[in-house]
Amino acid sequence: MQLIKEILPGLLRFWARVLPYVFVGCFLGSFSSRAAFIQRLGFLMRPLARQGNLPEECAAPITLSVAGQMASYSMLAQLNKNGTVNSRQVVVSTLVAALPNGLYNTFFFILPAALASLGLRAGSLYLTVYMSLYLVISIVGIFLGKVMLSKPDCGLIKCQDCEPEKSPWREKLTGAFKSAFPLFGRIALVFMFATFIMTLLLESEIKNVIFAPIDPALIYLGLPAPLILVVTTGMVSTIGALGLIGPLFHSGTINLHEMMVALLLAFILHYLYEFWSHILPTNISIFGGRLGWRVSLATLAAWEMTLVIYLFVAFMVK
Repeated sequence: MQLIKEILPGLLRFWARVLPYVFVGCFLGSFSSRAAFIQRLGFLMRPLARQGNLPEECAAPITLSVAGQMASYSMLAQLNKNGTVNSRQVVVSTLVAALPNGLYNTFFFILPAALASLGLRAGSLYLTVYMSLYLVISIVGIFLGKVMLSKPDCGLIKCQDCEPEKSPWREKLTGAFKSAFPLFGRIALVFMFATFIMTLLLESEIKNVIFAPIDPALIYLGLPAPLILVVTTGMVSTIGALGLIGPLFHSGTINLHEMMVALLLAFILHYLYEFWSHILPTNISIFGGRLGWRVSLATLAAWEMTLVIYLFVAFMVK
């Protein structure tokens, strides 16, 4: 009971921050099947979607990921439900959307923390590496799209249920709201329950089992002992790791190479932590069980393989 009291305030803030974006995505996904003009939302990312053999409808949620992943994924789920896009196109779209979503994460969260903690030179280097990770994930998505998907005819998928309804705007908006609320309700219930259970487990004694291999990993990589706190903090919060590593770097306790290796190792562990605590529960609640697992495993594989390659290169280049 005490543990529940400790984690509940943080969960409530997390739900309050995330769920509005989910509703926006549900609404836009529903509205897109009623109003043809919503396709113009995707004009910025249309070339990116085209490179991945994605239909034009996928450009709108990819563009929306600039404002946050939750709204983008919710819109994709609604388009999938309407039959506008299929499961493979959803998986590829989530990977291609990494680059615009990286812009959102970088400029609103990481950039201020990195420059304030690491300084201009080291902070700029970290930001370059951080943004390049999102670029690589998008390239992976484009490659998979070229391999897995055939080129859509005229950039569009035609289906009977996807034709815009010829009705007044007021009716379209009302219909979109009515359609969005039931989907949002189902997603919110599953999302809140899943994140509560996973957070409860990860804040219990299981966390000690997860943290146990970190110290041997630091020794193997030849990193100074003070970095164990940075890596364990970075597992839960990238911004927290940036705040802790700054003083170590500026005091000369660690050099630039050790800083980058530690932050990459922290990112690898952070994504694993995020996968079980937020990514998997969120994707299952939005896309459903089967597609949610496919989206989650695809992003996990792409991110972890990319991060391990980056860590190997950083470890070798001294």
